[in-house]
This record gives sequence, structure tokens and C-alpha cells, in this order.
Amino acid sequence: MGMLVMGTIFGISMLIKNKTNPFKQITSYKNIITGFLFGFGALFYLISTRLNGVATGFTLSQLCVVISTVGGIVVLHEHKTKREMIYIAVGLSLVIIGGIMISFIHA
Repeated sequence: MGMLVMGTIFGISMLIKNKTNPFKQITSYKNIITGFLFGFGALFYLISTRLNGVATGFTLSQLCVVISTVGGIVVLHEHKTKREMIYIAVGLSLVIIGGIMISFIHA
């Protein structure tokens, strides 16, 4: 609710101060979509915390870095050298192994 209120106040202040209407810009609506996706992510984080406990739930929610890294490379068409891709794969593998280990420890 706070983000909605402050976003509206910010939009109105931009309209008055800069004479630009952020409510008519496509980027505003794209950001609304990402905001809803973030909200769903936070909701599932809270559900996971409730079901798995704080330590395991939080740790598992941080595994989104794997999806973000791979998604960023694919969606943004990032060009990586073979050496960089090896480092990325090793790092993400360690993150996944760590998440699996923590989920077994607290199970």
C-alpha cells in the first residue's frame, strides 16, 4: 500500500513539476508488471518461510540468483567468453549445492 501511495504522489509531483505525465508512459506500466512479479516472489518467500522455517526459507528464496544470472545472460544477449561462462557455471553450481545442503540440514 505504501509503495502505491508514494508512487502516485511521485507521479503527481512529476506531472506538476516537469509537466510530463508518467501515467501515459509505457515504462510506468512495465514497472507495474515487475512490481506485481516482485510481490508474488515476496508472497512465496513468506509462504516458504512459514513452511520451512526462517533459515531454510530465506536460503531457498535466495536461489533466485541462479535464475537471474542465466536469465540476464539469455534475455539481455550478454556475450561471455568461454572462461567467463566456466566461472559463472562453477559459481552457480556452488550456490545450488549450498542451497541443497542447507535444505537437508534443516529438514
